[in-house]
Amino acid sequence: MHKKHFTILIPAYNCSSWIEENLRSALHQEYENYDVVYIDDASEDDTFIKAKRILEQSEKKFKLVKNNI
Repeated sequence: MHKKHFTILIPAYNCSSWIEENLRSALHQEYENYDVVYIDDASEDDTFIKAKRILEQSEKKFKLVKNNI
């Protein structure tokens, strides 16, 4: 049976204090046929840096996007 694929989109702006919990939740799903797109909307804190560190340690497919305004 072919498993359906889905994408988790995570938009973020200055959410450094809870980004770790948010991303780990998305990355530790039991269902395996998915990927994650994390979009940092020009955060002024270290949200993007934390997201990059967490996602680099992941074996899941992901895309990290940083909007610079």
